[in-house]
Amino acid sequence: MSKILASTLGIFVPKFRTVAQYAAIYAETLESLEYSPKTIANRLCYTRYIVQLFGSVSLTMLSIAEIVRALDRLAESRPQTAKSVFTEMRRMLENAFKAGWVDCNIMDQVKPPKTKVQRTRLTIQQWHSMYKYSTKNSLPWVPRMLLL
Repeated sequence: MSKILASTLGIFVPKFRTVAQYAAIYAETLESLEYSPKTIANRLCYTRYIVQLFGSVSLTMLSIAEIVRALDRLAESRPQTAKSVFTEMRRMLENAFKAGWVDCNIMDQVKPPKTKVQRTRLTIQQWHSMYKYSTKNSLPWVPRMLLL
């Protein structure tokens, strides 16, 4: 179905509305929830990512392959963001399903993008070298801070 036909039908039939149209309604829903302002701001940010990726696509025309490709492209540069966008998209489509905008939540069939942990724990040898360096080269409170 063409985008023009989907947007025209979307005026009358909710199933043909675009992701961007539903995202506006979803944003209102998010703002009415009793979460902290920072949580709401973060979730709205991920919703904007979803609109950037799929804004002009009809909700019923979203395909699993299209979603996976877009999330994989995002994961190449921003893996944690891709994972959060995946989670928010799952929540958003679950709300759309409950509201009758889609027949099923296709995100149930999509696996979250793989993310590689980039941090490691500090070893005792690293800590000792930091402590030694701080006793010789820094202010007196730095080694005390490291001891804490």
